[in-house]
Amino acid sequence: MGVLMQAFYWDAPALENREAGWWDHLCSEIDSLADDGFTALWLPPASKAAEWNSMGYDPYDYFDLGEFNQKGRTETWFGGKQALTDLIATAHGRGLSVYADMVLNHNSGADAQETNLMDQQLRWTKFTPASGKFPRDWTCFHPSSYETMDGFDTFGDMPDLCHRAPAVYTAMMEHSRWLIEEIGFDGFRFDFVKGYGSWLVKGIAEYRYVRGGAALRPFCVGECWSSDRSIDDWLLAVNSFMDNPVSAFDFPLHYQLKSLCDGYGFDLRGLTADRKGTVYIAQHGIITRYDGQTGRSLGEVAYSEGGGFDDVTATPDGGLLCAWYRGSDDLIRFNADGKVSNIIRKAISTEADRSELNTRVAIDGLGNIYALGGFTNAVFKFRSDGKFLNRIGSPGRQPGQISGANAIAVDGKGRVFVSDTKGIQVFDSDGRYLNVFKPEGVASGMVFNDKNELLIVARKTVMKFVLNE
Repeated sequence: MGVLMQAFYWDAPALENREAGWWDHLCSEIDSLADDGFTALWLPPASKAAEWNSMGYDPYDYFDLGEFNQKGRTETWFGGKQALTDLIATAHGRGLSVYADMVLNHNSGADAQETNLMDQQLRWTKFTPASGKFPRDWTCFHPSSYETMDGFDTFGDMPDLCHRAPAVYTAMMEHSRWLIEEIGFDGFRFDFVKGYGSWLVKGIAEYRYVRGGAALRPFCVGECWSSDRSIDDWLLAVNSFMDNPVSAFDFPLHYQLKSLCDGYGFDLRGLTADRKGTVYIAQHGIITRYDGQTGRSLGEVAYSEGGGFDDVTATPDGGLLCAWYRGSDDLIRFNADGKVSNIIRKAISTEADRSELNTRVAIDGLGNIYALGGFTNAVFKFRSDGKFLNRIGSPGRQPGQISGANAIAVDGKGRVFVSDTKGIQVFDSDGRYLNVFKPEGVASGMVFNDKNELLIVARKTVMKFVLNE
């Protein structure tokens, strides 16, 4: 029995001012972590992603740990290969195991589009990584000659790897062997295991690894983000006739503990209220309505395509604007009667050529819709009827560029306020950058009241700003 430390959080390199230096930062904390009783570290995905400053869950070159100049920089967002191996060695010196985050379901950042001969569709599936290892073309992805689809969930519109293709399976096994035997990892955390067959995890877990002349069995844990029943079914499938049993994160327990810690309301970013006092909370893909006076549940917001809501805000006409992420990045308008009045399909990915699974929404007094992409780091503005108007901001660190997007709000003058790692940036209604101000902490939620005062929540603090005209 041990204690596992998740040694990162989303956008940590930027928020902690440790870009390309996260491995070094962790290395300096090893003694403290060991003294506090931690026995293992779970690191973020270490391979080069579609962009160098990515959290790594959009893998591009599995065999580039920060030593090839591609995707904007040699290092990954967390650092270079040498810094990573130094971190692992330091952790081992204090008796800590180190686990790699394995993203095996999908890829991103392809170098060219190709026509998939199975369905004649054009997709971004040509990968020519600088490491020279595991180059890919359309035959490595679904639909494939080996498998039309695997029958599991997809991750947005990122190309879905076909693990039954011999080249793919061989590369996944070699990648796992390399991480354990040569880089020094001690186990794996498997990302998004709902997206592919459990047999792949079983194969990696059961492989006979040898390091330093001794056999090694890796610790393995899967991210099956689902219900108790689904997690149990996955564990039964992966551990049948298994001599190195795999674990799974207990997400239902996680949410029960979170509700105890946070109390009523959960994450304030998914909370809004209409002028009648009805409170809406988007949690776990479901929007639940509550009486704002009594706290009594009024049931869920019904949607024919099921759960998958990421954010919600009240509209001036008494309806709702919602971000929906299940396999897409749709924006959905409900009228005051709770009926769907408009859907903007693939709102962000249509304009940005990449999927968005972390969308925050706002609406102005004219009914214009604003969608802030946490992955794309930009704001997409639409007319009330769904017509795309313009894009505000772009990824980057300069004024007017967005990095680590967190929240969005629009004031009575149509000015757009975006919370990111620089503070709260302000744009006019046409998207021109105006200025930035820095509240204490990072604003994870923002809203304007009827007096055009800005209310923000940063960690456990709520602040009110009266803005200069």
